[in-house]
Amino acid sequence: MTTKGFYKIACIGNPSIVKRLAEKGYLGRGFRDEHYQRLGMDFMTYDLELPSGKGVSLQVFIFGSMNFSVNRFFNGAFGGIIFLNLNDPKKFENLMTKIERIWTNSLRGIIPIILMGYSQGRLESLNPGNVLAEINSQIEETVLYIDYCQIDLEKGDGIERGIVSLSERIDTAFEKGLISLNSQS
Repeated sequence: MTTKGFYKIACIGNPSIVKRLAEKGYLGRGFRDEHYQRLGMDFMTYDLELPSGKGVSLQVFIFGSMNFSVNRFFNGAFGGIIFLNLNDPKKFENLMTKIERIWTNSLRGIIPIILMGYSQGRLESLNPGNVLAEINSQIEETVLYIDYCQIDLEKGDGIERGIVSLSERIDTAFEKGLISLNSQS
């Protein structure tokens, strides 16, 4: 493993789903239920090695809700994860609001985000591809495009693939000078 990167990640979604994934250790280690219940957020660490051989440590801030009191915890985020229930088409209606809130409150502008789609029960013919195409058409740099992966809530399948993809995008954005270590004021 070569140089080590350290990235803060904002992670949002349905409170019970995010908590369940955190408790199972799929989002890293260090989850404390008392913090989550009291503050509506907690952070965990997630260490991985990218295919390039670079080691990365992520500080994953998990938020159970998008209320305004947690916005300050987004400050300094290099990337974002949004968990999206594919069984509920209404979740797509405010998706851009969630994305823009992460971008605005990170104080870095547009940063890489990955959507992790899950289904509870039978998945209907809901395809996030059309929504992503619409959002990504407004972003000029392909490294910063919103990415998507399907996950399995019970087994955690797909989560690490999504986190690796997000980390690679952050790395590439640094290399291209699209995001910097310093937050915008």
